[in-house]
Amino acid sequence: MRDFLVNGTRILTDDAIADAVVDLSRELSNRGRVEVVTFPGIVEGALATTWMSVGAGIPLLMVQADTGLPVSIAGSELAVWAIRRRRHEIEQTSTGKDR
Repeated sequence: MRDFLVNGTRILTDDAIADAVVDLSRELSNRGRVEVVTFPGIVEGALATTWMSVGAGIPLLMVQADTGLPVSIAGSELAVWAIRRRRHEIEQTSTGKDR
């Protein structure tokens, strides 16, 4: 499990989602772009759908979280697939502006 720290709020999510978000953020940063990514997480102890801006000029802080919580979060596999698909779409365009 990993935590994203955003404006004083901790967003706990599983490793696969965290890695996919970081990879997408890196790809967007390389192209000078920003997008909003959606994924399931745990905020203040409750399951939540999170929306987070990632990309160029947006600091991203993630830490390893050692918790006794479940290893996966409901909906995480679909979120990982969607985030990775989006990164692939961006990689396939010369400008990264396919929308």
